[in-house]
Amino acid sequence: MNSKGQFVTVFFAVLLITVIVAIFSLEYNNLVSNQSLNLQQSNLVSSNAVAYNLLNQYSFLQSLGPSGVASSFATSSLMAIEEEFADSYHINFSYGLGISGSSESITSIPSAIMYIANTQSSPTPSPFQQIVYVNSSAYSAYEASDLQNVQFSYPNGTVIPSWIQSGNIATFNGVDSYVNSTFKTEKELTTLSFWFYPTSLPLTSTGVDILSSANSTGTGTTNGWLIEWDQNGSLVFGIYNGTQGSYNATILGNVTQTYQWYNLIVSYNPVNGSLSAYLDGKLWNFDGRMDSGLLSNPWSGNSTYNLLMGTGYSGKYFNGSIANIQIYDIKFNSNLANKLYTEGLAGQPLEGSLLLEGWWPMSGNSRDVIYSGYDGVNNYINFSTPGAASTRTVYWLKIAGIPAYSESEILMNFYPKQENLFNGYNTGEAPQFSKTPGGYDDGADVFDGYWNFFDSSAIPISLSQVNPSGSSITVGNNEIQINTTTANYAGLISDAAYPTPFIVEADVLKWTGVAAGVSEQSNGSANGAGPVFSGWTGGYLSAGGMSTGLTPISDAESFTVGVMGLAQISSSSVLVYRNFTGTSLSYSSSGLPPLEHISFGLYYSSPSTSLTLRWVRVRAYPPNGVMPTVLFEGIQ
Repeated sequence: MNSKGQFVTVFFAVLLITVIVAIFSLEYNNLVSNQSLNLQQSNLVSSNAVAYNLLNQYSFLQSLGPSGVASSFATSSLMAIEEEFADSYHINFSYGLGISGSSESITSIPSAIMYIANTQSSPTPSPFQQIVYVNSSAYSAYEASDLQNVQFSYPNGTVIPSWIQSGNIATFNGVDSYVNSTFKTEKELTTLSFWFYPTSLPLTSTGVDILSSANSTGTGTTNGWLIEWDQNGSLVFGIYNGTQGSYNATILGNVTQTYQWYNLIVSYNPVNGSLSAYLDGKLWNFDGRMDSGLLSNPWSGNSTYNLLMGTGYSGKYFNGSIANIQIYDIKFNSNLANKLYTEGLAGQPLEGSLLLEGWWPMSGNSRDVIYSGYDGVNNYINFSTPGAASTRTVYWLKIAGIPAYSESEILMNFYPKQENLFNGYNTGEAPQFSKTPGGYDDGADVFDGYWNFFDSSAIPISLSQVNPSGSSITVGNNEIQINTTTANYAGLISDAAYPTPFIVEADVLKWTGVAAGVSEQSNGSANGAGPVFSGWTGGYLSAGGMSTGLTPISDAESFTVGVMGLAQISSSSVLVYRNFTGTSLSYSSSGLPPLEHISFGLYYSSPSTSLTLRWVRVRAYPPNGVMPTVLFEGIQ
């Protein structure tokens, strides 16, 4: 090629490169100039579309590759977009978009978008513990039954520490809790499906009854069925045989793992006595036929029955959770059983609802019944277990501070259901929900101060005991008990002090007597003269002897009292909390120290007082006492 031809070739090559760079530069400048003001002025204005335009531009520029002018331009543009995005959302940007503990990328998984908005004139503390209420049942198509595949992050992939405190699936205490629901059948019933979550194996040779249904109660029972779980882990299906209180039974199979959700489907054909049982959608291997004398249907048509949940008529109580009970008037085959199982813990009944005779979701309250009537009783059950069927799962997130009148975008990411992202350090749950009690508890990584009593019988070294003669402090059975016999005080004090104001809360299981609770005090010694404390004097929450006016805690509620706490927010004002409901009290003190210790126990009360706790935490006080709001948008 002659010199003129070479010149022309080089000229057009340079011209082409110049045009390409100009186009990219123009597009990028337009993007930034037209959209950055909206991003920078993020005063409660939802700017997710702009943010994702930037992310898409970012991803496109990343794909240009490590060659020539395009690579050089891409690098500078990536940096510019990175700074623009990070400045707008006050987050740290990283090139790695993977989530901790997973091989997946947030760009390849479904995520629910949420915005946390600080509506106050003051910023939140940093870090800040944000409460988020999630209707898990709305996302059940994406969630594992125990929520192990859910993890929170910023849009750049940075994992946000999260801790599941509770849900609202029915929880049975294994001592005296049950639900009795009366329902009437129009047709003969043949199939039962339900989910159960045992938290302990049966402790006696007689086992426990998970569900039971009959035409009468107590020893008068002659017609009906029961699901029994014995000490060896065998699940048994029994049919009452016409003799009062007597039944014949067939072993279906074994379940020996606790802290795990199971789906059991039992389908019975009264014509020939054939019986099919499916665990988690798979046919169990057993003889498949009841005894010859049991051909009568335990559910006749046009009859009224009692459905007992959590026990049977012999008074053997189940310890764990039960959800999504469904009863059909057709016999299931393997295809139907697997289809219903794959619907999940929060699954709707199968199509053709005319075949459905009863449905008890058991999430929210015991009257959560769709196709059956309810005129029974709820005895000592609470609704606290998390899971994909929960309509109100309580998450706590440890997020960066949010400026006044600003918002932060967060993703709730759903990884493949088989992935267990619980790890005990940035994705976890309250200690009572893990397969190994306390095994996935990451409260210490979420809250400013945190203690649970699940790991051993030892009291944590970060707590100092106040244990005078006539008192005792013991750790065991996944709880701590503080008791007095002749003494009038006892408890524990944190070695660390925390910047005020803050909120101290405890998961209270049981109490007796008066003046038992949590406190803030000026130093870490027994004579610290705590300026305020929360107690249960006469059944009321109180501070400094002043009643909150909250509903008294009854003897029945004392079995599982709830999350109790307080915050001294000034020298004259105290907030007392019960299950996140705060009540303001006037209080007179010498001032609010910049740092205070926390304590919990019995405070100069009468002897024979006790307090049983599961965990204690310290969390940041929200700006002006107002927790930022949370707005969910759709799945991306």
